[in-house]
Formats: sequence, C-alpha cells, structure tokens
Amino acid sequence: MTAAPVTIRPAVIRDWPAVSELWRALDEWHASFRPDLFPMSDVVEPRSVYRSALEDPDAWIGVAEQTGTIVGSVEIMIHELGWPGTRWRQQWALLVRLYVRPEVRGQGIGRRLFEAARNWASDRGVRQMLWLVWNQEASRFYRGLGAETMGEVQHLRWD
Repeated sequence: MTAAPVTIRPAVIRDWPAVSELWRALDEWHASFRPDLFPMSDVVEPRSVYRSALEDPDAWIGVAEQTGTIVGSVEIMIHELGWPGTRWRQQWALLVRLYVRPEVRGQGIGRRLFEAARNWASDRGVRQMLWLVWNQEASRFYRGLGAETMGEVQHLRWD
C-alpha cells in the first residue's frame, strides 16, 4: 500500500495544538533515554514561544501534513557565531528540533523536513547547520543526510 502524499509547508498559528503535541512527544522521547538532561514535567511549552518563532525573521518552523494531520515538524534558527572584531564570524543555522511521528517514519518525511529547513537557511545566505544529537537513531538519520561529527559537546550541571 502506498503512503498518502505529504505536504511540507511553513507552520501557522493554527497549527499550534498539533505542533505542541509533537514537541511534547520529542521531549518525552529524549527523556526516555536521558532523564537526567530532559526531566519531564506537566508544564507545556507556552504558545508564546511558538508565536515568537513564527514572527522571528531569523527562525522558521515547518510542518509535514498528511491527510489533514500534522505528522512532523522542524524548527530552525539563524545565529551568528564567532568573536566580534575577529575574522572568524559566520552565520550558522541551528536545527532546534525535528520530529516525525513514529507511525509514519520511513516515508522520507524527516528528510523532506530537513531539506526544507536547509533550503530556508540557504535562501538567507547560510551555508552550514549544526544541531545536537541525543541518540543513535537520530545520529544515523543525520549521517544519512551527509552530516559529519564535528568536535564534541561537553556538559556541566550545577544547582
């Protein structure tokens, strides 16, 4: 059986309930293997965070819609990294989150969301993207898109 067609499009404010649900599922997924870094609570990310990202010219949220249901989401932001007054100042796209519902994975939806985010950044003159990977499944997915490991992330927690 052929999967239903998927449309990738920019998110709009009316998508908030579905996108919020996806973001919560991603948080739960992260918490399932790193509860020390992703403690779960009953607090839901406020709609104002979503609205701010939609209104920010340096941010983009895209959704994947299949038969009228949002089944995936991607969020990306543009940042300038480097030290003022030095030659090393570059714009980078930060992939904040990408999530596709487990029941529709394997249809290329994640790849299409990633490509849409990359194209959005590229249209703004950005030529590189970075993100954090918290599990092997995601690592394999991104390597399959041509990503390579660059350095390491170190973490220090204090109260």
